[in-house]
Amino acid sequence: NFIQTIIHHEGERALKTLDEGEVVSVTSNSTAPSKPIMMTFFEPVKGGCCGMSEVGHEHLLHAWEQGWQTKGWETRILTAADAKKHPDFWWIEKELKRLGVDDYNRRCYWRWLAMASIYNDHGGGGWMSDYDVIPLALTAEVGQEVAKDDTFRSFSMHVPCLIHASREEWDRVPHLMIGLLPKKKIGGISDM
Repeated sequence: NFIQTIIHHEGERALKTLDEGEVVSVTSNSTAPSKPIMMTFFEPVKGGCCGMSEVGHEHLLHAWEQGWQTKGWETRILTAADAKKHPDFWWIEKELKRLGVDDYNRRCYWRWLAMASIYNDHGGGGWMSDYDVIPLALTAEVGQEVAKDDTFRSFSMHVPCLIHASREEWDRVPHLMIGLLPKKKIGGISDM
C-alpha cells in the first residue's frame, strides 16, 4: 500500500508519500506568485472508518488534491505531526481520551490544532476543507477575495467542512469547544 506523488507546480517541488497509513510531506519553498492554499487534515484511522477502507480514503484524498488544484489552488495536507506542534495538543488529547472520544472524532479535533499551528507570510491560518469537499465554483480568485477578511467563516452551517480564518481564530475555536465538553463520559462527542 504505497502511493508516491511528485508535484512540480509554479516552481515548487513537493514529495508526498502514503506508506503504511502514514502521510509524509517534503516541500521546497519557492518564490512563485502566491496562490491561495487549501489545506485539509488527513491522519488515517487504522482499518478505515466512516464506511470506507484506508485505501478508499487515500483515493479520496488524491481526488481532493486534483479538484482544488484544477480550480487554481495550491493544496497542503496537514497531519498529526502538524497538530502535535500545538502547545495544548497533549492536554486536549488527554481530555478527549478521558471522555472516550473515538479515534476518528479525536482526529476531527486535531485538524483545528493543526490549523492553529500554521505560520506563514500572512501570520498563519487560512483555508481548510475536509478532503471530501471538492470545489465546483470556488476558484482561487474567489478564495483570495474572501481571504481578505480573516475573521472566522464557516461555509457549511454546523459541519466544519469549509472554513477560512486567521491563525488566532483557528486557535480560539477549539479552546471554546473543549470548554464545552461534558465533565463525564457520554457518547457521540464530536467537533460538530
